[in-house]
This record gives sequence, structure tokens and C-alpha cells, in this order.
Amino acid sequence: FRIRGGIRVGRSYWSASNATWPLAKIEVFKEKLIITSALAIIEFKKEEIVSIGKYQGLLGFLGRGIKIKHTKSRIPPFIVFWSFSSKKLIDEIKKAGYKVK
Repeated sequence: FRIRGGIRVGRSYWSASNATWPLAKIEVFKEKLIITSALAIIEFKKEEIVSIGKYQGLLGFLGRGIKIKHTKSRIPPFIVFWSFSSKKLIDEIKKAGYKVK
């Protein structure tokens, strides 16, 4: 499964860089997630993901997506991916065997 969206990456929400829709995409596989954007290509193996949570940003319906907590030391801790089809994204992530809080 893959879908276009936006990404915010950084130490925190306030210090993060942003690539808006449609400049990012996420690909969901059973063994990994890959996020590709103008900012970076980030690959998370399933075992590197601590949790995936639903995320609603400051813009209400425009800021819905997922927040990924992970163990990769070279990747900033704040990773949010959003899409206009956030429900479909979350459903597909669950189908691939990830737990979404």
C-alpha cells in the first residue's frame, strides 16, 4: 500500500521541517514502512517502531495522520505523516500487522 501526503520531521513539532502534500509518500509493508519526501527517505523496519499513534495537528481535519515513535538514533524523534485519507492509511497499517494507538 502507498499513499501521498505530507510529513513533518524534527526534534519536536516546533523545530521540525515540513514537506506538504503531495511532496511525501508512505509505503506500508508487513516488515517495514518507507517514507519518501523532499526532506529525506526514511525506512523503518517493523522492530524499530515503538508505536504508531493517530495524530491530529493544529489544523483539525487537514492535520490528521500518524505519529511514529521509533528507535533509530540517526532519525529525529518527531515524525508525523498525514494524508487526506488518514482513515485508509491507518486501516492499511493495521492490516499489515502494526498496532495503532
